[in-house]
Amino acid sequence: MISLKDIYKKVDKSFELGPLSCHIEPGNIVALVGNNGAGKSTLFQLIMGLVKKEGGEIEYYFDDSSQNGWKQAFAYVPQTPLMYQGFTVAQLADFFEMSYPGWNRNEFNRLTSLFDLPLKKQVEKLSGGMQKKAMLSLTLARESKVLFLDEPLAGVDLEGQEQMKDEMVRYMERGEEQTILFATHSSDEIRTLADYVLLMKDGQLLNQFEKDSLVESWKRIWVQADKQVVLQMNGVISAVQQGPLCECLTSNLRETEKELTRLGITISTFQAMELREILRVILKQETKSA
Repeated sequence: MISLKDIYKKVDKSFELGPLSCHIEPGNIVALVGNNGAGKSTLFQLIMGLVKKEGGEIEYYFDDSSQNGWKQAFAYVPQTPLMYQGFTVAQLADFFEMSYPGWNRNEFNRLTSLFDLPLKKQVEKLSGGMQKKAMLSLTLARESKVLFLDEPLAGVDLEGQEQMKDEMVRYMERGEEQTILFATHSSDEIRTLADYVLLMKDGQLLNQFEKDSLVESWKRIWVQADKQVVLQMNGVISAVQQGPLCECLTSNLRETEKELTRLGITISTFQAMELREILRVILKQETKSA
């Protein structure tokens, strides 16, 4: 587990991250979602010890929790491989092999063959999607417990996206403690990969959700009732009167159904909500209450 308590970092005069707190349980894929400039990449770097925090505590619970132990447990694929420009993929493979004990050349060869990567080409001369595939291949050949991915599928072709998703699942199958944290703007990536969602805005962690519970609980329903009555019910977020029917959004279908049953009101119909819409509404709510 990784535990963050009141983490704070002043990045520059116009941006501060935190203070924020959360717990990341092992064995899960966690999506970090937020606006551009929310601080997702900075949060990754703080957890990994790549930048120095100015307040708060970070605790790591691994078999080896020494400084070298937890740093060895982390692997990171940045959004762009700026620090590796000037090197070919093959040269980077040699570098990774020297730098990381247990780096697996056979696994790297399997991945580069899968992605059809040109090993003798310099990284900056690859397309954006091929750069992502190259860095993922280098990183997945490492032994690690926690994999950080910054916009992992952005700019990757459709076939490559599916291949990379499969490899992320394969990574999780290495052991019970394997964990992935990935920053994304894609609701499809969240829907198909994530177990949990961390929602950020402007340097603050707004909330943490279990993805499947969100999709199950949030619904759009239509009932034959007055809008003002519906708005008083548990779980109801908004309501619009449409003649005799009232269309409403609920974040807790079970609780809303209980109140409707108590009042003798039946649901005329209900509709599942897209994850993108759910997150948009939550972000709007959390921003208002912040």
